[in-house]
Amino acid sequence: MSARSLLQKPRLSRCAAITLLLTACAGPRPATEAKPPIESPSPVPAPGPQAPRASVPKDWVRYVVQPGDTLGRIAACRGVGVEALAEANQIQDPRRLQAGAPLSVPPGDRCARKAAAEANRPLAAPAAASPAIERGRHLLAAARARYDAADFEAALEGARAAARALEPEPGSATDDPLRARCHALAALAAAGLEQRERAISEFRLAFALDPTLELSPDDASPRIQALVAAARQKQSEAAH
Repeated sequence: MSARSLLQKPRLSRCAAITLLLTACAGPRPATEAKPPIESPSPVPAPGPQAPRASVPKDWVRYVVQPGDTLGRIAACRGVGVEALAEANQIQDPRRLQAGAPLSVPPGDRCARKAAAEANRPLAAPAAASPAIERGRHLLAAARARYDAADFEAALEGARAAARALEPEPGSATDDPLRARCHALAALAAAGLEQRERAISEFRLAFALDPTLELSPDDASPRIQALVAAARQKQSEAAH
């Protein structure tokens, strides 16, 4: 080997060492951060078909709920079922009826017609009766007025008070048909308060005092007729 080759060999080694040192100091190149994939928006589901609204008959009229009204009382006065009235007005809970709310109801208020007829009826000469019977009649009339005003709680208490006033005392006259009417009114008021068993019990007392008792057409709604039938059935079962 020539002397020039021997002199160039160390120089090449120093260059290689410098190159390795620079490479080590530079370190690994940072990897390019991967971008997250862009998600496509989820499709919004189309709204499902809505339930059809109940159709209201064209001849129905607007009625504003009065304080103390119940849907059962309004339905009875208008000659329509509670379920049909609730469905036509989209009422979910018939027990929650707010005063001042508008309702669509059939025309013709039987309760108003009856009240007007009672007001225009000429007063008959009162028949001679004992003080207890007179008091019972007075209490029954007051209870009936509360029932016609849809104040069922006051009507129930008044009818029961009238029945107690008419309970016969030893040696005194009694009026069983009048007492029967007191219990019948108590039954109607209990039905207005959704007290079914109480209504049936009061009807049974009424029929026990006066088996021929008949309700007026204004009071004999299909719901009341069902309670009357249940009361007569229990009375028949008890007799046997």
